[in-house]
Amino acid sequence: MSAAEIDMMDLATRASEALAAEVARSGWGLVREKIARFLRRDEPAVVERQLAELDVAGERCGPNGDGDPEALRAQCFWQLGMYLQRNPDAVEELEQLLTDLGVGGRAAGAVMNANGNTNSVVIQAGGNVSTGKGSITASTRPRR
Repeated sequence: MSAAEIDMMDLATRASEALAAEVARSGWGLVREKIARFLRRDEPAVVERQLAELDVAGERCGPNGDGDPEALRAQCFWQLGMYLQRNPDAVEELEQLLTDLGVGGRAAGAVMNANGNTNSVVIQAGGNVSTGKGSITASTRPRR
């Protein structure tokens, strides 16, 4: 995976989180229109299929839905990640969409996830952590 792909996936992560949060606040209809305009590089039939897949999760996530933004966040992540890989020229436009939603720019600090940690202790930090008897060294990709 190249550095450019890593940046695209970082952007897809930030965008999916921001879009799910915005849907929870404003509802799916407004965000759907913005996503539809963003996806315009694909064929109309492909865009409609992508929107239909997002509709299921988006309608459940909004202010009148069951309040579970995780399904929408996950769907957005995969679809935006694949879209950015097919259309690398769309990176700046997605950054602008995030800015328009009021969440532009890169997140401060490291973005971390802990997965598959059943019955374990997880320590997440943006740098090294001292345990008193040793240390844990964290390595994260520097942000631009």
